[in-house]
Amino acid sequence: MDTTCGSVLNVWKNVKRYAADGFTSVIHGKYWHEETRATASQASHGGEGHYLVVLNREEAAVACRYICGGAAADPPERSRGSAARSSRASSTPSRRLRPGPAPAAHRCANQTTMLSSESLDIGEMFRAAMRERYGEAGAATRFRAFDTICSATQDRQDAVAALLDAQPMD
Repeated sequence: MDTTCGSVLNVWKNVKRYAADGFTSVIHGKYWHEETRATASQASHGGEGHYLVVLNREEAAVACRYICGGAAADPPERSRGSAARSSRASSTPSRRLRPGPAPAAHRCANQTTMLSSESLDIGEMFRAAMRERYGEAGAATRFRAFDTICSATQDRQDAVAALLDAQPMD
């Protein structure tokens, strides 16, 4: 019996579709987390899928500078079949992006338990980078982001934020 959460299955389905359509999947998640590692593996099912795992806005900014054609002294990393991350995240092996043009099209997904506001911000960062590089019309065909945060997780995140607003912690 498969007891995988439906929200997680939805992310996997999207990442598989991204790979089949030739897109690089940008996954907002913790590269060491089982869910993110399994999500990244979905990009490899067709054999040609690529992915990039970004932990936070800082790592996303490195990738976005690279997309925009900036002088990325340390380009982000992507991989097929291993846990990828930006160059600053860990020592997990992955294949480096070759110097030269950045991948031409991206689709965003996320670990379902990440902070929704951060995932949405990261998606907007990639959208802006694609707009800067390819213009508004080009970005519309080269970039997509789907909010795949689990609704139960979102409810809990919202409740904690409300508690902190009402009673700040020392």
